[in-house]
Amino acid sequence: MKIDFVCVVCGEETHDAYMLKKEVWEGEGKLGRYQNLHLKCVEEHLGRNLTVDDFTSAPINALLKVGIKIAINMMDDSVREVVDTLRLG
Repeated sequence: MKIDFVCVVCGEETHDAYMLKKEVWEGEGKLGRYQNLHLKCVEEHLGRNLTVDDFTSAPINALLKVGIKIAINMMDDSVREVVDTLRLG
């Protein structure tokens, strides 16, 4: 099966690599197994921001989670408090 790397929301090419939990992708999002979306387009499609809890424990997500933690560490304390309330810290 050929996988198309075009975002089904915005129509632009995407190479975002991540795995969301099945209940988020197929359940809440009603997306097909081989559809691709930018992370920002997933949020637009769902009508909410993604949280760390939406992602699977697949190794591909490890880099994404590390990147989030690095970004949080670079924030000032006021921003970090807001992010911590979103359970990203």
